[in-house]
Amino acid sequence: MANEEIKNPITSIDEAWHAKHTGHEVEAFLKQTIKGMQQKIELLSQQKVGEVMLSPGADGEVTVRFFADADARERWEQNPTEQAQLLLGSMSFRVSEAGGDEYTLATRVTKLPDSPSVKGSANTLRFSYSSYYGGDPTNLDTETGTATVSINGTEIDALRLTLRPGNDYEIDLGPYLTSENNTVTLTVANAHGKRRVFNLSVQVVEISIAFDDSFDETLLREAGWPLRVKCNGVVVICLKFLIFASSNTTDTCARGRGRRL
Repeated sequence: MANEEIKNPITSIDEAWHAKHTGHEVEAFLKQTIKGMQQKIELLSQQKVGEVMLSPGADGEVTVRFFADADARERWEQNPTEQAQLLLGSMSFRVSEAGGDEYTLATRVTKLPDSPSVKGSANTLRFSYSSYYGGDPTNLDTETGTATVSINGTEIDALRLTLRPGNDYEIDLGPYLTSENNTVTLTVANAHGKRRVFNLSVQVVEISIAFDDSFDETLLREAGWPLRVKCNGVVVICLKFLIFASSNTTDTCARGRGRRL
């Protein structure tokens, strides 16, 4: 197709294409038209177009939408009405003998898990999900999607979710982050074979504090005693001590070290 000669270039969007024009000629005309529309939008909006979205619809209609970047497109897909200002421009045309139904998967992570985080504490991951038909974000899919989470290569059945289009979801990863360094994989899919995979890294630290075994809280202390601090993870922790509820001191402790008061 790339080497096919253009013998009958298309000059107008109003003329019929299927009778005398090859697929290469139609492709060249569409690319030229879309590029011209993009340049016009950039001139009028004074913004650079960085993302072009091609959405097939019902009865062979295809809509081309222009956005500043992929993030703007994803935010617009979540709520086209409230985020209408993110759509820089659009154009539509019809294609004869169009294919079957087309569903678009729109999902994005809205909150990354904390890293580093303390072992055993809550650590949430949030994401949004939508699936829609025909390039229209308001024409929601009637079938459910799925979300699965794998941590360090093992899928966590308890974190599997059934998704309904147009909703936000939250997953608590905390109880399953047992290693110091964790690779979290979130896979979101609709019922029509579309999927998106997010790979995240989460570091976990473990902190425990205890007085020496010989410490007797009933005795008056006039000398120092060791305060054992264990920290797993390449981090520096901050220790703050409150003495007699009136004075306090602050110290730091690097990995694997103790402090003596």
